[in-house]
Amino acid sequence: MLLRSNAVDFDDLLMHVGRLVVESEEVRAELGEKFRYILVDEYQDTNFAQYKIACTLAHEHRNLCVTGDPDQSIYGWRGAEIGNILQFERDFPEARVVRLEQNYRSTQAICRAADALIAHNQRRKAKSLYTLNPEGTPVEPLFFDDQNLEAEGIATTIRGLSQAESRPWSHFAIFFRVNALSRAVELALGRNRIPYQVAAGLAFYERVEVKDLLGYLRLIHNPADRAAFQRVVNTPLRGIGKTTVTKLVGWADQQRITPLEAARDAGRFPGITKRAVTGLAKFSEMIDRLSKTPYGGVLPLFDDLLKFTGYGHGWDKSSDETDLQRAANIAELRTAAAQYDAANAADPTLEGFLENSSLVADLDGVD
Repeated sequence: MLLRSNAVDFDDLLMHVGRLVVESEEVRAELGEKFRYILVDEYQDTNFAQYKIACTLAHEHRNLCVTGDPDQSIYGWRGAEIGNILQFERDFPEARVVRLEQNYRSTQAICRAADALIAHNQRRKAKSLYTLNPEGTPVEPLFFDDQNLEAEGIATTIRGLSQAESRPWSHFAIFFRVNALSRAVELALGRNRIPYQVAAGLAFYERVEVKDLLGYLRLIHNPADRAAFQRVVNTPLRGIGKTTVTKLVGWADQQRITPLEAARDAGRFPGITKRAVTGLAKFSEMIDRLSKTPYGGVLPLFDDLLKFTGYGHGWDKSSDETDLQRAANIAELRTAAAQYDAANAADPTLEGFLENSSLVADLDGVD
């Protein structure tokens, strides 16, 4: 559509310019002569295309100045490559490095705590923060044995401060290293009746991969669940399009059977392609197998579900930050299944796990 409209988006601008300066010696020479002095700010957040543009234009005159801090690289999810700044001296051996280590914003206590924590990062350039500001209020580290105790500690601390100092809930914010870690805190906030909003993101049980896998579990528990069937029948892709699903559900209504029963007999319906019939047959066989196997817990069922569907396969090894986040969400849902089994060891039923998940999801939606 963009090509037909003779238009480009922001990513295209980077990609086309990057390709142009690399492939065209004439363009490279002209731009390199025009821009003889180049300054790039926040270099730790540059992506590969931006890196190639900057390095190529500076190749001849070698007048490239970049500023940045590997410790502040937070945009890997949108393609930023921290290696660009870590390898700058390899690309430009003659470069002079100036370390800007004085902090003007924070207290001495905060600088020491931040420096001690970030020192554990493996991909960074060593430096020592210092400030001439006052010592300030001491940082209070809190230690917990597991994420559930940590979440409960956060929630009770917030409630206690709110009551003791008459603070509104809007005075509190919780930051997460990765989104998947929000589940335990969301549960603790709900137990303590603390209203919350997930800023710039979705609550745990509203995330696509979580809703997909819960959809599978709902269909395994209740083969007549139409909404669950429609959500997962072609997730991951099985060659079963939306039109096919609509036709199949309509035919199921005419026959007064469930969509899953219709999937088992899809070959009887003339409006469905052979490929779709094969996909529907394999899908229904898988659901039948999972629903009939006596697992004795939700976790082994969850593991087999991932194995048989291939859902999320490879995400944990991807270089894409979005894939890694989605893989982390799946791992956290698996943790929820394991915790449910442990808490209900006498009778860990799929029905009970789904009820528990539904209650938490309802709390997520409370304004």
